[in-house]
Amino acid sequence: MARKYIESRFKEIGLNTLPSFSGYEMPFSFKNNKGTTIEGKNLLGYVEGKAKT
Repeated sequence: MARKYIESRFKEIGLNTLPSFSGYEMPFSFKNNKGTTIEGKNLLGYVEGKAKT
């Protein structure tokens, strides 16, 4: 629920998605101290700069 709201706000304010992902979500995983794999998703967006590189 919160993720959908944040994604809609990202779109509303004009944040770009990262080219290597199909949307704002970036999946990740890690092992906790018991060795269980935990999976999650970060939300990423960026504002394109005006400087030419």
